[in-house]
Amino acid sequence: SAVETAGTSRKVPATESPPAEGLTARPELGGGAISTSQAKPAGLFGGGLNIERLIIAGGIIATAHSTFGLIIPSLPRFVGGIGGGTLAIGLALSATAIARFIMNIPAGVMVERFGRKKILVVGAVGLGIFASLSGAATGMTLFIAARFVAGLFNGMVATTANVVVADLSVSGRARERARR
Repeated sequence: SAVETAGTSRKVPATESPPAEGLTARPELGGGAISTSQAKPAGLFGGGLNIERLIIAGGIIATAHSTFGLIIPSLPRFVGGIGGGTLAIGLALSATAIARFIMNIPAGVMVERFGRKKILVVGAVGLGIFASLSGAATGMTLFIAARFVAGLFNGMVATTANVVVADLSVSGRARERARR
């Protein structure tokens, strides 16, 4: 039987069993030596489930959601401090949610056109800037406008991170069937 070794293969002698799944035979180490240093179990992206990327994507999703949810308890006091009332609180929350809704489909298109990493970075930087700007606002107009733009970037981040999670959790064959 043949054993993969960094793009080449070699015959395994009858007295030698092939390496376990996920291990790479390394003839340069001598006599059928096996190394796990470059081992890649079968699966997505040439490796198994990439737990590091999954954790990072999950953290990005949680951070994006927290820019909306964590401000809710302090919103009445903040909005009251810059001259707004109950209506302004509703407008601020609605502006973020509506902007995020508007951005979901365009973000999916941008992800496919420009790549996941670029859209994720642009979205995260924009979200950070406009979420901070909304916290520094001194008037209701600036606050609601900043929350709206932060919602657009929030939609970019959340959509892209969810695409990454879907990529990491779906097998290659299932992904190919879905694209047909």
